[in-house]
Amino acid sequence: DIDLIVVSDGQQILGIGDQGVGAILISVAKLVIYTLCAGIHPSRTLPVVLDCGTDVSFQKSFSRDKHP
Repeated sequence: DIDLIVVSDGQQILGIGDQGVGAILISVAKLVIYTLCAGIHPSRTLPVVLDCGTDVSFQKSFSRDKHP
């Protein structure tokens, strides 16, 4: 059973910008804080990143699904 889900689209990461699927680490970090502060067992959490595209196509290092 899942008690807590953190969902992000990977955009507007403070100070970093649009990270796409790379933002999964931000979701995981938030879950770590929530499990420590709220006492939720880590196995009952789920990080989710929805890669919805980007407007920074000039960024060669941007990780994304290149299929429509």
